[in-house]
Amino acid sequence: MDSIEWCYSLGYKIYDRISGAPTDYSDPSTDGPPSTWHSREGWQSICWGFYDDEDNYGHNWRRIEVADMGLHEAGVLDVHEALFGPIETPPSDDVDTLVAYRRKLVATVRLLLAALGINYEVACAEDERDEWPREFTLEGLSDKWVARGIRSACGFQLRGDAEAGKRGKEERRECAARPNSYVEDDEDDEDEDMDDEDMDDEEDDEEDEGFYADEVHVHIV
Repeated sequence: MDSIEWCYSLGYKIYDRISGAPTDYSDPSTDGPPSTWHSREGWQSICWGFYDDEDNYGHNWRRIEVADMGLHEAGVLDVHEALFGPIETPPSDDVDTLVAYRRKLVATVRLLLAALGINYEVACAEDERDEWPREFTLEGLSDKWVARGIRSACGFQLRGDAEAGKRGKEERRECAARPNSYVEDDEDDEDEDMDDEDMDDEEDDEEDEGFYADEVHVHIV
């Protein structure tokens, strides 16, 4: 496999007043890199990502993930207010109420993703786990930085988030330096046992593999 194509941006826009039919409102411009797709004309970014293919192709292709969260705490509160009304910040010493508050904000972000057909389970407590969506690839490597970014935008982090962030940075560094870093060692062993005809068939299949999504967005009216 010489490369994988992966590129997306998620975003939303809140309309205070509707002066026409919802279908009259245009989608954001996709001029420029994905980081800019939901940054103009009132659009707000949730997250975006792509593999950097500049001077990076062929058998030495590396999985260079370029991605970031655009979501921030003020944006989450704005979306919650638009959908459900204002939410009161609980006192920091009321643990149960604070956890419930965090869950409401996380649920607000998950609702945005659900409107796009994406089910990302985000942990809100230490005994819970983040679960990737099966329908959409939001992270280009194994690091679940979107889940951490959602928690951060909702005003909290779990104990393991800082260490997971460090591991994610190390993974990106290693993958950027190692060609074909997505190939498993056991796959290499299996390839040695394949005859030439089977190898040619697999190479044809691999050339077609990949994932690409232009832009995905939510209108909140």
